[in-house]
Amino acid sequence: MKVDKWVTIPPYLKDGIDPLKRSYPSEINLIVFDVETEAGLPYLLTFYDGNKPTYIKVNPKTILDEFLKYLNENCSKNQTNLVYAHNLQFDLTAILNQYENELFQYLEPLKLEHPLGIFTTIYSQKTWFSQVKLKNCAYVKLIDTGSFFRGSLYKLSRQLNLDHKKRPRPDFVTEGRKPKNREELQKLYNYCRAEILSTYDLAEYILEMHEEYDTYVTMSAPQFASKVFKKHFLNQKIPQIPEKVRWLAERSIHGGRSDTFVECPILIPDVHYYDYNSFYPWAMTKLPPITNGEWEETDDFVDEYEGFYQVSGYVPKCKHSIILKNAGGMTYANDEYVRKAPLSSYELGEALNHDEIEIAEIKGYIWKPSEDAENPFKDYVEKFYELKQKTRKNDPRYQNNKLLLNSLYGKTYQTNRKTDYKEEPRYRWDHKTNSLKRNEIKYKAGGIYLPHIGSWITSMCRAELHDALHKYDGIDCATDSFKTKRNDVPTGEGLGELDHEYTGMLLLIRPKLYLMFSPDVQEEVMCDYGGDLRGWLDVNLSMLEEAGSIRELVPKFALHGFWGSPVQLLRLYLEKKNEYLVEHMNKIRESIRQGRQPRKMEERLRSIRIDWTKEVGLCGWKKGEAIKEWGMCTGACSKCPYAQEF
Repeated sequence: MKVDKWVTIPPYLKDGIDPLKRSYPSEINLIVFDVETEAGLPYLLTFYDGNKPTYIKVNPKTILDEFLKYLNENCSKNQTNLVYAHNLQFDLTAILNQYENELFQYLEPLKLEHPLGIFTTIYSQKTWFSQVKLKNCAYVKLIDTGSFFRGSLYKLSRQLNLDHKKRPRPDFVTEGRKPKNREELQKLYNYCRAEILSTYDLAEYILEMHEEYDTYVTMSAPQFASKVFKKHFLNQKIPQIPEKVRWLAERSIHGGRSDTFVECPILIPDVHYYDYNSFYPWAMTKLPPITNGEWEETDDFVDEYEGFYQVSGYVPKCKHSIILKNAGGMTYANDEYVRKAPLSSYELGEALNHDEIEIAEIKGYIWKPSEDAENPFKDYVEKFYELKQKTRKNDPRYQNNKLLLNSLYGKTYQTNRKTDYKEEPRYRWDHKTNSLKRNEIKYKAGGIYLPHIGSWITSMCRAELHDALHKYDGIDCATDSFKTKRNDVPTGEGLGELDHEYTGMLLLIRPKLYLMFSPDVQEEVMCDYGGDLRGWLDVNLSMLEEAGSIRELVPKFALHGFWGSPVQLLRLYLEKKNEYLVEHMNKIRESIRQGRQPRKMEERLRSIRIDWTKEVGLCGWKKGEAIKEWGMCTGACSKCPYAQEF
C-alpha cells in the first residue's frame, strides 16, 4: 500500500476524527440471497428471510425483475432492510448481468434505474456494497458477508460453529452446469437450502457483533472496527494533519516489506520461521499521544519526537537496506545517493542507528504532543489482544476478537477512488507536450483517514523488522515474519513479541513464493538423496497428488502471484518448467477487459517466469556457474543435484 496519489479530504474529516454516537438500529429486516449459474449465466435465485427458502427459476433477462419484485414484496420503509450474500461480487454481477459492461467498467458504477427500483449506489472496489431504493420507497442495503470473514462459506460455517453447515458442492455445480435430471435437481435444492441457511446464520452472526458493541450496521470488517473504536475508545477528537505536512506523510506510506536476501531459487535446510504476534496492532500501541499537540518545522533529525522528513544523502551498501528511494514503490536504495526521499522518523532513526545513511540535506516536521494528549489506539489494541489470548481458538469469539484487533489499522490510510473514472492507466500520453505524464486520478479519504498514523504504523513495523533482519541474518521476510538459520531468537506470547512458528527445509523461489518441508522430509532428502530434492520429488510427488497429504509434508507455504496449488509448484520445480494450467473464475473487470464470460470457470495457461539456471545448489553455486566451474566442487553433496547437467 502506498499513497503517492491525489487524496481529497471531505469536509467532515478536515478538522479530525470525532467520537461516534450512532447506535444499532431498532428494527432490522434480514434477508439473504444466492445465485446459481451455468457457464456464468444465472438460472436459479434463492432467498431466505428466516422463515423458509424461496427458489425462483430465472434466466439472464428475468433475474433482475425477480430480484426487485421479491424485495418490494418483503421490504418496507419503516425497517432497516439488510440483504446479505457471501461473495456479493459474484451474485450482484449475476443479478445485473444485462448491464454489466456499462456498469462495471467503472470502479464506482453509475446509478441504475429500473421500474421496480433504483440502484442508487454500487460500490465495487475492494469491498462490494450496494444500496437500492425500491418502488415502494423502502431502502435496501446489499452487503457482502465475505467483507467480514474471508474464506469459503463451507469452512466458515464450521469455524464459527454456525447452526447450519454448508454442504460440499455437487459435481455438476462444481462443473458450472445446471442439473440434468430429477436426481440432480433434488441434490441442487438440498445443497442450496443448506447454503442459504448457512449464509443467514453468518449474517446473523455479523449483526450480533454490531449489536454487542451498539454500532450501526457497517459494510466491512475494517469499517466495523473503526466504529467500535470511535464509539468505545475515542474520548476526544484526533486532529487532522495539516496540509503542509500531509503530502509528506502520504508519500511515506508503504505496505509491509516482502523481500529475499539470498539468491533464488534456493534450497536451504534447517530454517527457522518466526513471526510477530499482532505486529501492526503492536505498533498502534507504540504511537505517540495524538489527540492534541502541534507540528513544528525542522532542518535536522530530532530523535525524541516522531515526524516526517525529506532527506538527501548517500546510502551505503547493506544486505538488509531500509531507505526507500521514493514514494512510488518499494525499491530500496543500496550503495547510491538518494534525493529528497520521503521518510518517517521511525525508518530514518533506524537507518541512522545502523549507519545506513549519510545525510547531506534534511528538512521536515515533528509532532510535539501536549501534556493532556492520548493515544486511544493503545487501549483498543490491548483490550482485544487480551480477549483474543484468553479465548480458545475453537471458540467463535476468538474470531471476533481477532477480527477487531487486525482490521483497524488499515482504515487510517484507506482511500476510495472517486467516481467518474474508468479503470485507467497509471500514465497517459500528453499530445500537447508530446510526452508521457502521470494520469492524475483522484481519491477520497476514508472514514478515519489519518495518513500520519498510517505511515507511522507501517514504518515502525518495517523498522522493527529491519533490526531483526540484521540481528539474526534474515533469509527473507514478509510483512510480519522472517526466516533465518538462527535458533537463538527470543520468543514470547506478548503483543509484538516473536513466535517460533516452524523449523524445516525451505525451498525459496522468490519473495512470498516458498514451501517449507517437514523435518522428516528434510532428513530423507539430506540423508537418502544427498540433498537432491528433485530426486525425492521424483519418487514421492505422485503420492502427494493422490493422497492430498501436502500439509503433512509441507506444513508452511506461500503462493503469492502463483495461481496453482503447492503440488503444481513442486511439479514445475521438479521438471524445471514455467508454464502450468489452472482453473480460474473470471472476475467481472478482467472479463470486460479480455472479452470473457464473467463468473465462468475457465482453464488458463499461466507462467511463473523463473530462470532455473539461476537456482543455487547446496554448494552455493548457481546451476549455470556450477556447470562451468566443475573443478570448484566442494563435495558438500553426496549426490550433486546438477549431475545430469554435466
